[in-house]
Parts: sequence; C-alpha cells; structure tokens
Amino acid sequence: MHVRYITVSDIRENISVDDSIKILTAAPNVEFGIQADGFSMKSNSARNIWLREILDKSNSMQKPLNIALHVNFNWCNAACNFNIPNELANLTQLKHAQTGTPLIQRLQFNIGDGTALQFDVYKMKQLIKYFSQHEIIFPYNLLTKPILDSLDKTHAEFSILNDASYGAGITPKNWPAPAYASRHATGYSGGLSAKNVEECLNSVSKFNLDLRGETWIDAEGKLMKRGVYPRQLNINKAMDYILAASKWQK
Repeated sequence: MHVRYITVSDIRENISVDDSIKILTAAPNVEFGIQADGFSMKSNSARNIWLREILDKSNSMQKPLNIALHVNFNWCNAACNFNIPNELANLTQLKHAQTGTPLIQRLQFNIGDGTALQFDVYKMKQLIKYFSQHEIIFPYNLLTKPILDSLDKTHAEFSILNDASYGAGITPKNWPAPAYASRHATGYSGGLSAKNVEECLNSVSKFNLDLRGETWIDAEGKLMKRGVYPRQLNINKAMDYILAASKWQK
C-alpha cells in the first residue's frame, strides 16, 4: 500500500521558514496541513506572510512542495455555502512557475469543528467544482457522516479523512474501514506519532483494495510541544514521525 502523504498538521508561523522547508523536504511525500480561517490567514497576518514565503520558496523549486490548507470556522462555513472568501481564493490561485499546478494542492474543509453541521450539498458540490484543480477533503466522523452521506449521493468527487480527534491527539480504539468503499480516497488521523504510525499503517493496509492501494496519514496533537501556547510544533517529534512512516513505506 502506497502512502501518498505523510501530513504534518497545524505547523504555524512560530516555526521559521527555513525549518519548515527542512521538514517539508525530509521525504518526498511530506505535506503540511496549514490551519486557515478569516482571522489567522487574513491578508498581511503573520501566518499569511509566513505561508507566502514558503510558497515563494516552493515556486522556485523544480517540483512544488506539498501544501494543504485546512480551512476552519468562518472560512469553512462560508466556503461550504459557496461564498468563497477572497483571500482563500487568492491563495489557491497561486501557480507553480514551471508546472502550472497550484502551489496549494489540497483543501480540507473541517466541517463539524466549530462549524455548522447542515449545509446544502449542492452548494458543497459547487465548491468542489470551483476548486477542480485541488483535491477536496472533508473529515469523516459521527458528526459529519449525515452530510457526507448526502454529498456522496450527488456523485461529487471528494476525499475523506477518518478523523474524530480534530487535532486533539486522540487515537481511535480501531482504525475503521473506508466509509464509501473505493468511491472516495481515504486518509487516517487521530493521535498519530512515531510511536504508533507503524501500527496504524499495518492495520489500515488490510483495507488495501477499498483504499485503491493508497492512503495518507495526518498527525497533529501528538507532535506539539507540551504546555506551550500558542501551539508549537516539536520539530524532533515531527521528524521522528516522518522517519517512522517512511520506513514503513519502504
């Protein structure tokens, strides 16, 4: 089974651009999941400036770095009602100079985490069509299952991340089978770290056929420094997690 992305989520502007690039280039499939909402990612905010510096570095490379935006709160509510925030549109329209592909490749709309739980699925389908050059992800859990079941029936193309933790570092008792068989690409999240990523991948690899032979993993809570606010990534923990996942892949 192929691991498409080893995602490190909620890395923030309190990690230098140089250190960020070192993490992103630690393995070819490392991805950042950068949290974005109307406050943290507003134009000229510290996070926006930091992200744009990383995107500038990515643009100068032969192959762009793997970057995803995890869209939260007011931006998520607006976008899922097909009211695309201006700065979200601006960021996602940035293209890699050599390949012409988006510098931000994936968008995860974190419905269920401080957002509404009821959306017009046809407006969500419009959202997916608008971002046709991006992979669109929604978290799948008991809260979001009803809306995603309805969206699935529209034959919209989207991916799902099995995630009931929302960055809290909570590992499920059992890693679930893909919810929609092979209809939607599926990833896994929930309390992942170097200590348990091999166990997770061993468990989900038995779903290889329903996963189309590939998956991705997303770690957040267990990679953070303890007792630090605002949250700050522990670079050593992140690198250990990447190494452990990369070893499993080999």
